[in-house]
Amino acid sequence: MLTGPVFAREVVTAARRRRLYVLRAAYPAGLLLLLCTAWLVYTGPRLVRGAGDVAQFGTLAFALLSGVQLALAMFFSALFTAGAVAQEKDRGTLELLLMTHLSNRELVLGKLAASLLHLGAMYLAALPLFMLLPLLGGVSYGQIAGVYAVTAAAMLLCGSLGSTVALWRDKTFQTLATTAMAVVVWLGVWETVGAGLAGGYWLGIATGDIAAVASPVRALVSVLHATGGVGTGGVGSASLGSATIVYHVGAALGLALLFDAVAIWKIRDWNPTRDARPVGLRPVAGERVGAGSFNAEDEEDAG
Repeated sequence: MLTGPVFAREVVTAARRRRLYVLRAAYPAGLLLLLCTAWLVYTGPRLVRGAGDVAQFGTLAFALLSGVQLALAMFFSALFTAGAVAQEKDRGTLELLLMTHLSNRELVLGKLAASLLHLGAMYLAALPLFMLLPLLGGVSYGQIAGVYAVTAAAMLLCGSLGSTVALWRDKTFQTLATTAMAVVVWLGVWETVGAGLAGGYWLGIATGDIAAVASPVRALVSVLHATGGVGTGGVGSASLGSATIVYHVGAALGLALLFDAVAIWKIRDWNPTRDARPVGLRPVAGERVGAGSFNAEDEEDAG
């Protein structure tokens, strides 16, 4: 198993925690409450006269719920994984894990998968609510599949980023601040590119299409428009066709694997373990020991 015993233990123990069931119930309930509020706002100043008005509401509600879910998925996955690893460092348990027979791959991927387990359960719990939206009209099941593909890819990418930054940095505040800043800068850069401020075309490809491949926000917009192309930034075209989402998911997974590979490669360099002396072992004659490791009683016993 790629994730190893760290993730296996989390799967076994997660079912015993009340938090898992609370999150799985609270998240869909929150989205349902948001949907009901949107309906009240939509029908307040107007009279719903037919199926066309209901279908228009279905389209607006789908865009609203998809955007909220993507934002929560990105920032929660990044901060949850970063916080989980930072907590291991603060408690000193990461160093103990590094001294076991676990491989670097099992440590990095296992901790990442364990951190994303609760978030994955939350978003799967909300899937039935999304599946009800096509009944209103204006939404297709293919769009729902596209939204969940973009959300899952963004969750894995941001989680890998948070895990790598947490293994690199020592302080919890530095970890969380660096992770959040990296996500915001990444989105801001590609929004700038997608708006055409960096030119209309790169290497003959519209910058709107490139931004849709690189940015989960732009990819989500292309799913919501359901035109098969991109062109959402005003300067793009449908040159990438219906494969835009496939390209985006592939790019996100590739970048996530790159972050994980760097973390696996550098985890022991970033977090060197101390050479701890076993309890009860006496130093040999003439050996220099660190301060506090050889007290007066040990010296008297050695004499």
